Amino acid sequence: MKTSLRNTGFADPLAGFDATKIEVEQELTKPVVGNPYQWYLREAENILGRDRFLIHFNEMAEYDSFEEHLKTLPSETDIVLGSEERDSFPIEYAPTFIRDLVEDLAKYASVPVSIPFLSVVAMYSAALGKNLRVRSGESRTTPGNLFAAIFADSGSGKSDLFRKIATPLVDRNKADRERFEKEVRPKLQGLLDIKVGEADEVKRTATGKVRSADFEERQDASDKYIQLQKEVALLKSKLRAPEYYAEDYTIEALGMILERSDEQIACISPEALKPIQNLKGLYKDGTVEDTIYNKGYSLEPGKIDRTNRESNQFDEPCIALLWMTQPDKISSLFTSTPKHKR
Repeated sequence: MKTSLRNTGFADPLAGFDATKIEVEQELTKPVVGNPYQWYLREAENILGRDRFLIHFNEMAEYDSFEEHLKTLPSETDIVLGSEERDSFPIEYAPTFIRDLVEDLAKYASVPVSIPFLSVVAMYSAALGKNLRVRSGESRTTPGNLFAAIFADSGSGKSDLFRKIATPLVDRNKADRERFEKEVRPKLQGLLDIKVGEADEVKRTATGKVRSADFEERQDASDKYIQLQKEVALLKSKLRAPEYYAEDYTIEALGMILERSDEQIACISPEALKPIQNLKGLYKDGTVEDTIYNKGYSLEPGKIDRTNRESNQFDEPCIALLWMTQPDKISSLFTSTPKHKR
Protein backbone atom coordinates (compact mmCIF):
# COMPACT_ATOMS: atom_id res chain seq x y z
CA MET A 1 0.00 0.00 0.00
CA LYS A 2 1.51 3.32 -1.08
CA THR A 3 -0.52 6.38 -0.24
CA SER A 4 0.38 10.06 -0.40
CA LEU A 5 -2.04 12.71 0.88
CA ARG A 6 -1.86 16.41 0.10
CA ASN A 7 -4.16 18.25 2.46
CA THR A 8 -5.73 21.45 1.17
CA GLY A 9 -7.37 22.09 4.52
CA PHE A 10 -9.54 20.35 7.06
CA ALA A 11 -9.81 21.10 10.73
CA ASP A 12 -10.65 18.11 12.90
CA PRO A 13 -9.64 14.69 11.57
CA LEU A 14 -12.03 13.00 13.96
CA ALA A 15 -14.94 14.95 12.54
CA GLY A 16 -14.24 13.82 8.98
CA PHE A 17 -13.33 15.93 5.99
CA ASP A 18 -14.36 16.80 2.47
CA ALA A 19 -12.96 14.06 0.24
CA THR A 20 -13.07 16.40 -2.78
CA LYS A 21 -10.32 18.49 -1.20
CA ILE A 22 -7.92 15.57 -0.82
CA GLU A 23 -5.82 14.18 -3.61
CA VAL A 24 -5.17 10.48 -3.14
CA GLU A 25 -2.50 8.65 -5.11
CA GLN A 26 -2.53 4.94 -4.33
CA GLU A 27 -1.50 1.49 -5.40
CA LEU A 28 -3.78 -0.91 -3.57
CA THR A 29 -4.90 -4.49 -3.90
CA LYS A 30 -8.43 -3.28 -3.11
CA PRO A 31 -9.80 0.05 -4.37
CA VAL A 32 -10.82 2.79 -1.98
CA VAL A 33 -14.59 3.06 -1.89
CA GLY A 34 -16.09 6.35 -0.74
CA ASN A 35 -14.42 8.69 1.74
CA PRO A 36 -10.67 7.85 1.97
CA TYR A 37 -10.60 8.68 5.67
CA GLN A 38 -13.52 6.37 6.45
CA TRP A 39 -11.93 3.71 4.26
CA TYR A 40 -8.72 4.01 6.23
CA LEU A 41 -10.56 3.60 9.55
CA ARG A 42 -12.35 0.48 8.31
CA GLU A 43 -9.17 -1.07 6.97
CA ALA A 44 -7.17 -0.19 10.08
CA GLU A 45 -9.77 -1.74 12.40
CA ASN A 46 -10.01 -4.85 10.25
CA ILE A 47 -6.24 -5.32 10.14
CA LEU A 48 -5.16 -4.22 13.60
CA GLY A 49 -8.07 -5.59 15.57
CA ARG A 50 -10.46 -3.39 17.52
CA ASP A 51 -8.40 -2.92 20.69
CA ARG A 52 -5.21 -1.96 18.89
CA PHE A 53 -7.14 0.16 16.41
CA LEU A 54 -8.78 2.20 19.19
CA ILE A 55 -5.34 3.11 20.52
CA HIS A 56 -4.37 4.59 17.14
CA PHE A 57 -7.78 6.21 16.70
CA ASN A 58 -7.56 8.01 20.05
CA GLU A 59 -4.05 9.19 19.23
CA MET A 60 -5.37 10.98 16.12
CA ALA A 61 -6.85 13.69 18.31
CA GLU A 62 -3.33 14.82 19.20
CA TYR A 63 -2.51 15.84 15.62
CA ASP A 64 -3.59 18.80 13.52
CA SER A 65 -4.10 16.75 10.39
CA PHE A 66 -4.76 13.23 9.26
CA GLU A 67 -1.63 13.40 7.09
CA GLU A 68 0.51 14.27 10.12
CA HIS A 69 -0.91 11.31 12.02
CA LEU A 70 -0.20 8.93 9.14
CA LYS A 71 3.51 9.70 9.50
CA THR A 72 3.47 8.27 13.02
CA LEU A 73 1.81 4.97 12.11
CA PRO A 74 3.66 1.69 11.54
CA SER A 75 4.94 1.09 8.03
CA GLU A 76 2.85 -0.61 5.39
CA THR A 77 4.68 -3.90 5.90
CA ASP A 78 3.56 -3.87 9.54
CA ILE A 79 -0.04 -2.89 8.88
CA VAL A 80 -1.15 -4.34 5.56
CA LEU A 81 -1.35 -8.09 6.07
CA GLY A 82 -2.05 -8.68 2.42
CA SER A 83 1.14 -7.08 1.15
CA GLU A 84 3.97 -9.24 -0.13
CA GLU A 85 6.49 -7.26 1.90
CA ARG A 86 4.96 -8.35 5.19
CA ASP A 87 6.09 -11.95 4.79
CA SER A 88 9.36 -11.56 2.95
CA PHE A 89 11.14 -13.65 5.58
CA PRO A 90 13.90 -15.66 3.82
CA ILE A 91 12.52 -19.06 4.83
CA GLU A 92 14.10 -20.62 1.73
CA TYR A 93 17.48 -20.51 3.48
CA ALA A 94 16.30 -22.63 6.42
CA PRO A 95 17.12 -26.36 6.51
CA THR A 96 14.52 -28.41 4.65
CA PHE A 97 13.21 -30.20 7.72
CA ILE A 98 12.61 -26.86 9.46
CA ARG A 99 11.26 -25.10 6.37
CA ASP A 100 8.67 -27.80 5.64
CA LEU A 101 7.46 -27.84 9.24
CA VAL A 102 7.32 -24.05 9.47
CA GLU A 103 5.39 -23.65 6.22
CA ASP A 104 2.83 -26.26 7.34
CA LEU A 105 2.43 -24.51 10.68
CA ALA A 106 2.06 -21.12 8.98
CA LYS A 107 -0.78 -22.48 6.83
CA TYR A 108 -2.38 -24.18 9.83
CA ALA A 109 -2.41 -21.01 11.95
CA SER A 110 -2.78 -18.52 9.06
CA VAL A 111 0.24 -16.52 10.21
CA PRO A 112 3.42 -15.33 8.47
CA VAL A 113 6.14 -17.99 8.34
CA SER A 114 8.42 -15.82 10.47
CA ILE A 115 6.28 -16.54 13.55
CA PRO A 116 6.37 -20.35 13.47
CA PHE A 117 10.00 -20.24 12.30
CA LEU A 118 11.10 -18.29 15.36
CA SER A 119 8.94 -20.49 17.58
CA VAL A 120 10.31 -23.74 16.16
CA VAL A 121 13.92 -22.59 16.38
CA ALA A 122 13.34 -21.47 19.98
CA MET A 123 11.99 -24.92 20.87
CA TYR A 124 14.98 -26.57 19.18
CA SER A 125 17.20 -24.35 21.28
CA ALA A 126 15.35 -25.52 24.40
CA ALA A 127 16.11 -29.12 23.42
CA LEU A 128 19.77 -28.33 22.82
CA GLY A 129 20.30 -26.27 25.96
CA LYS A 130 23.99 -26.24 26.80
CA ASN A 131 24.63 -29.71 25.44
CA LEU A 132 25.78 -28.56 22.01
CA ARG A 133 28.16 -25.64 21.51
CA VAL A 134 30.10 -24.04 18.71
CA ARG A 135 33.50 -22.44 18.97
CA SER A 136 32.83 -18.72 18.52
CA GLY A 137 36.26 -17.45 19.45
CA GLU A 138 39.79 -18.49 20.21
CA SER A 139 38.91 -19.42 23.78
CA ARG A 140 35.12 -19.10 23.71
CA THR A 141 32.19 -21.34 22.92
CA THR A 142 28.54 -20.41 22.35
CA PRO A 143 25.65 -22.70 23.35
CA GLY A 144 22.45 -23.16 21.39
CA ASN A 145 20.01 -21.48 23.77
CA LEU A 146 17.98 -18.55 22.39
CA PHE A 147 15.61 -15.92 23.78
CA ALA A 148 12.60 -15.32 21.50
CA ALA A 149 9.71 -12.91 22.13
CA ILE A 150 6.83 -12.93 19.63
CA PHE A 151 4.18 -10.23 19.63
CA ALA A 152 0.87 -11.04 17.95
CA ASP A 153 -2.67 -9.78 18.41
CA SER A 154 -5.23 -11.72 20.36
CA GLY A 155 -7.12 -14.04 18.03
CA SER A 156 -4.25 -14.21 15.55
CA GLY A 157 -3.74 -17.93 16.13
CA LYS A 158 -0.67 -17.78 18.37
CA SER A 159 -2.23 -20.00 21.07
CA ASP A 160 -3.02 -22.79 18.60
CA LEU A 161 0.43 -22.42 17.11
CA PHE A 162 2.05 -22.56 20.54
CA ARG A 163 0.21 -25.75 21.44
CA LYS A 164 1.41 -27.45 18.27
CA ILE A 165 5.01 -26.37 18.72
CA ALA A 166 5.23 -26.99 22.48
CA THR A 167 3.53 -30.41 22.39
CA PRO A 168 6.75 -32.49 22.07
CA LEU A 169 8.35 -30.75 25.06
CA VAL A 170 5.19 -30.83 27.18
CA ASP A 171 4.47 -34.48 26.37
CA ARG A 172 8.06 -35.54 27.06
CA ASN A 173 8.03 -33.67 30.36
CA LYS A 174 4.76 -35.37 31.36
CA ALA A 175 5.91 -38.85 30.31
CA ASP A 176 9.26 -38.57 32.09
CA ARG A 177 7.66 -37.28 35.27
CA GLU A 178 5.13 -40.12 35.26
CA ARG A 179 7.89 -42.68 34.72
CA PHE A 180 9.93 -41.08 37.49
CA GLU A 181 7.04 -41.29 39.99
CA LYS A 182 6.16 -44.88 39.09
CA GLU A 183 9.59 -46.44 38.59
CA VAL A 184 12.47 -44.25 39.68
CA ARG A 185 11.25 -42.60 42.87
CA PRO A 186 10.26 -45.88 44.64
CA LYS A 187 13.73 -47.34 44.02
CA LEU A 188 15.52 -44.20 45.13
CA GLN A 189 13.30 -43.83 48.19
CA GLY A 190 13.93 -47.47 49.13
CA LEU A 191 17.69 -47.05 48.85
CA LEU A 192 17.46 -43.81 50.81
CA ASP A 193 15.55 -45.48 53.65
CA ILE A 194 18.14 -48.27 53.81
CA LYS A 195 21.04 -45.83 53.89
CA VAL A 196 19.36 -43.75 56.57
CA GLY A 197 18.81 -46.90 58.64
CA GLU A 198 22.45 -47.95 58.21
CA ALA A 199 23.60 -44.47 59.15
CA ASP A 200 21.53 -44.55 62.36
CA GLU A 201 23.08 -47.87 63.37
CA VAL A 202 26.61 -46.76 62.56
CA LYS A 203 26.08 -43.50 64.39
CA ARG A 204 25.38 -45.38 67.62
CA THR A 205 28.80 -47.00 67.41
CA ALA A 206 30.55 -43.82 66.32
CA THR A 207 29.13 -41.86 69.26
CA GLY A 208 30.07 -44.50 71.83
CA LYS A 209 26.55 -45.75 72.56
CA VAL A 210 27.72 -49.28 71.78
CA ARG A 211 29.83 -49.91 74.86
CA SER A 212 31.57 -52.98 73.45
CA ALA A 213 33.13 -50.98 70.63
CA ASP A 214 36.75 -50.01 71.14
CA PHE A 215 38.43 -46.82 69.90
CA GLU A 216 39.38 -48.27 66.51
CA GLU A 217 35.83 -49.53 65.90
CA ARG A 218 34.39 -46.15 66.81
CA GLN A 219 36.83 -44.45 64.42
CA ASP A 220 35.87 -46.81 61.59
CA ALA A 221 32.21 -46.20 62.37
CA SER A 222 32.75 -42.43 62.19
CA ASP A 223 34.34 -42.71 58.74
CA LYS A 224 31.53 -44.99 57.55
CA TYR A 225 28.88 -42.64 58.95
CA ILE A 226 30.35 -39.72 57.03
CA GLN A 227 30.37 -41.79 53.83
CA LEU A 228 26.75 -42.85 54.41
CA GLN A 229 25.73 -39.22 54.89
CA LYS A 230 27.28 -38.38 51.53
CA GLU A 231 25.31 -41.20 49.92
CA VAL A 232 22.11 -40.02 51.62
CA ALA A 233 22.66 -36.47 50.33
CA LEU A 234 23.25 -37.80 46.81
CA LEU A 235 20.07 -39.90 46.87
CA LYS A 236 18.03 -36.93 48.14
CA SER A 237 19.36 -34.79 45.30
CA LYS A 238 18.11 -37.40 42.82
CA LEU A 239 14.61 -37.41 44.30
CA ARG A 240 13.56 -34.64 41.91
CA ALA A 241 11.15 -35.31 39.11
CA PRO A 242 12.33 -34.02 35.70
CA GLU A 243 11.46 -30.40 34.89
CA TYR A 244 12.01 -29.30 31.33
CA TYR A 245 9.99 -26.09 31.20
CA ALA A 246 8.48 -23.33 33.34
CA GLU A 247 5.48 -21.24 32.33
CA ASP A 248 3.92 -19.30 35.23
CA TYR A 249 6.47 -18.42 37.90
CA THR A 250 7.99 -15.67 40.02
CA ILE A 251 11.65 -14.73 39.68
CA GLU A 252 12.40 -16.44 43.00
CA ALA A 253 10.64 -19.61 41.87
CA LEU A 254 12.57 -19.59 38.58
CA GLY A 255 15.83 -19.66 40.53
CA MET A 256 14.72 -22.71 42.49
CA ILE A 257 13.38 -24.46 39.38
CA LEU A 258 16.64 -23.83 37.54
CA GLU A 259 18.69 -25.12 40.44
CA ARG A 260 16.77 -28.37 40.84
CA SER A 261 16.60 -29.11 37.09
CA ASP A 262 20.36 -29.50 36.56
CA GLU A 263 20.61 -25.79 35.74
CA GLN A 264 18.71 -26.10 32.44
CA ILE A 265 15.15 -24.92 31.83
CA ALA A 266 12.95 -23.64 29.02
CA CYS A 267 10.82 -20.61 29.89
CA ILE A 268 7.82 -20.83 27.57
CA SER A 269 4.42 -19.19 27.55
CA PRO A 270 1.66 -18.57 24.97
CA GLU A 271 0.66 -15.46 26.95
CA ALA A 272 3.69 -14.14 28.79
CA LEU A 273 2.02 -11.27 30.66
CA LYS A 274 2.87 -12.64 34.12
CA PRO A 275 6.54 -13.44 33.40
CA ILE A 276 6.97 -9.98 31.86
CA GLN A 277 5.37 -8.33 34.88
CA ASN A 278 7.68 -10.29 37.18
CA LEU A 279 10.70 -9.34 35.08
CA LYS A 280 9.69 -5.69 35.37
CA GLY A 281 9.52 -5.94 39.16
CA LEU A 282 5.85 -6.67 39.94
CA TYR A 283 6.73 -7.69 43.50
CA LYS A 284 9.81 -5.48 43.86
CA ASP A 285 8.38 -1.96 43.61
CA GLY A 286 9.20 -1.75 39.91
CA THR A 287 12.83 -2.84 40.24
CA VAL A 288 13.77 -4.83 37.14
CA GLU A 289 14.86 -8.36 38.02
CA ASP A 290 16.80 -9.64 35.05
CA THR A 291 19.90 -11.09 36.73
CA ILE A 292 18.83 -14.70 36.44
CA TYR A 293 17.87 -14.23 32.76
CA ASN A 294 21.24 -12.63 31.99
CA LYS A 295 23.11 -15.47 33.67
CA GLY A 296 20.89 -18.08 32.07
CA TYR A 297 21.45 -16.65 28.60
CA SER A 298 25.25 -16.44 28.81
CA LEU A 299 25.73 -19.50 31.07
CA GLU A 300 27.46 -17.25 33.57
CA PRO A 301 28.19 -18.75 37.01
CA GLY A 302 27.10 -16.87 40.06
CA LYS A 303 25.12 -16.68 43.24
CA ILE A 304 21.76 -15.02 43.81
CA ASP A 305 20.93 -14.18 47.43
CA ARG A 306 17.51 -13.43 48.87
CA THR A 307 16.69 -12.33 52.41
CA ASN A 308 13.79 -14.74 52.95
CA ARG A 309 15.25 -17.98 51.54
CA GLU A 310 18.42 -19.84 50.73
CA SER A 311 20.64 -18.48 47.99
CA ASN A 312 20.81 -20.01 44.51
CA GLN A 313 24.29 -21.10 43.47
CA PHE A 314 24.83 -21.66 39.75
CA ASP A 315 27.85 -23.11 37.99
CA GLU A 316 26.55 -22.97 34.40
CA PRO A 317 22.85 -22.00 34.28
CA CYS A 318 21.15 -22.26 30.90
CA ILE A 319 17.76 -20.76 29.96
CA ALA A 320 16.02 -20.99 26.60
CA LEU A 321 13.03 -18.67 26.23
CA LEU A 322 9.93 -18.49 24.05
CA TRP A 323 7.38 -15.87 25.04
CA MET A 324 4.28 -15.02 23.04
CA THR A 325 2.18 -12.03 23.97
CA GLN A 326 0.24 -9.11 22.53
CA PRO A 327 1.82 -6.05 20.86
CA ASP A 328 0.76 -3.68 23.65
CA LYS A 329 3.40 -5.36 25.87
CA ILE A 330 6.24 -4.14 23.66
CA SER A 331 6.52 -0.77 25.37
CA SER A 332 6.42 -2.28 28.87
CA LEU A 333 9.10 -4.83 28.00
CA PHE A 334 11.55 -2.60 26.16
CA THR A 335 11.19 0.69 28.01
CA SER A 336 12.15 1.67 31.51
CA THR A 337 10.12 4.14 33.57
CA PRO A 338 11.72 5.77 36.60
CA LYS A 339 10.08 4.76 39.86
CA HIS A 340 9.00 8.30 40.72
CA LYS A 341 6.99 8.44 37.47
CA ARG A 342 5.18 5.15 38.02
